[in-house]
Amino acid sequence: MPSFSCPSNRKGVGKSTLINQTFGIKDVFGAHDERGLADITKELISDQNDRFILHDSKGFEQGDIVNLAAVTQFIKDRRNNEDIKEQLHAVWLCFQIPDTNAGQRMMEAGMEEFLQQKKDILGDVPTIFIFTKYDLLITAIELPWCQSGKNYTPADVELKAKQLLETRCIQPIQDLTEETNIPYIAVSMDDRDKREELIQLTYEKVSEFFGNQPGKATSAVPTLAAMAQRVAPDLKIEGSIK
Repeated sequence: MPSFSCPSNRKGVGKSTLINQTFGIKDVFGAHDERGLADITKELISDQNDRFILHDSKGFEQGDIVNLAAVTQFIKDRRNNEDIKEQLHAVWLCFQIPDTNAGQRMMEAGMEEFLQQKKDILGDVPTIFIFTKYDLLITAIELPWCQSGKNYTPADVELKAKQLLETRCIQPIQDLTEETNIPYIAVSMDDRDKREELIQLTYEKVSEFFGNQPGKATSAVPTLAAMAQRVAPDLKIEGSIK
């Protein structure tokens, strides 16, 4: 059964909504004792597919050493488990695209520490960086242009958004991890196409990792992962046939 871990930089990044829309787990935080608190060892099961398991962590708030240590140990334990059922099959790291004009930071100190140790903590586990609320970035670009009377096209806005995403989000992560090529996607909560791209990217990374392990039989993990999601029907059909 595919097992996903979803740590986030902080609360309120839109992770709960994304998980619900993608896997049918209706209330991620409702599964915990208090809103915003999460025990990463707890298994969250999708109503859409009871063979899919999610492990959710609360955000790495500033000074929260206990949660950072717990998440780090959980990932290491799962990564080193020889039983494929007990391993982590993919990790989503969720960030909200910061509004620098409002003084928002890209990440808290806890996430910076986590990313500096990413190679040691995550190893080769398929990891996708997700930047949420992309629609707010688009609006932040369009509004002043519109007010100033500037002539612009959707392509102009998209180009500017990609440039800001690179400088505000991707480059800081590359600097911390010392990795030049990170799998990522920027999503909006109302954009099904972006969620479908996220699932496709995750499926590709999971297939690369679990489909190319020397001396091991072909893994069912990528197929089960494809079947668990509910935003990419073609991929779901392909998985069902397999």
